[in-house]
Amino acid sequence: MPIYKIDKFVDWVIKELEKLYPGKYGHLVKQYKANIDNSPMPNLKEEKEYHAREVIYNIPGEYYEVFWNIELVKQVISQQKIKVESFPIPQILGFADFNQLDPTRLGHAKSNNNPIILAEFNPLNTLYVIDGNHRLYSQKGSQPSIDGYILNTQQSMDCMAGDLFVNLFKLHYNVTKIFNLGNKPSELKKQLLV
Repeated sequence: MPIYKIDKFVDWVIKELEKLYPGKYGHLVKQYKANIDNSPMPNLKEEKEYHAREVIYNIPGEYYEVFWNIELVKQVISQQKIKVESFPIPQILGFADFNQLDPTRLGHAKSNNNPIILAEFNPLNTLYVIDGNHRLYSQKGSQPSIDGYILNTQQSMDCMAGDLFVNLFKLHYNVTKIFNLGNKPSELKKQLLV
């Protein structure tokens, strides 16, 4: 299955931006799309642990997937000394992905006290649980809170499993910023991911 299908979305974005900001930003979106098209297909190795999320655009059938390399995530947390925080479980359940839970792992997850890991996902103004979905699910009725780490946007991108995922994320992030700040070019320039 392909990792992304975004051509109609990109065409729609360029058309809408041309209406809002004639001649200003369409070339940027085309460059972001070229970066995606020129990114090598990631080599996802079966022996490594990944977390994948599908992001669906507002155009029917258009989406992309992002994979985080959990080994890299743990290295970044250690190297950058990211601090553990406590999260009220009811407030973070919406950030979890319970659709792909393996029931055979839930017993172990209940006794696993390692902090969960969340990643900022700014194009959608949300967080994703990228490690610890089983732990969160197994604790949701019995504990009021759970410990975890939050990766900021840059840390999250650093842990994605290849340039293709980073470039797909950058397209979505930058398009969101352009729509929101296109009439404030100096502020927009500071916020775009290059």
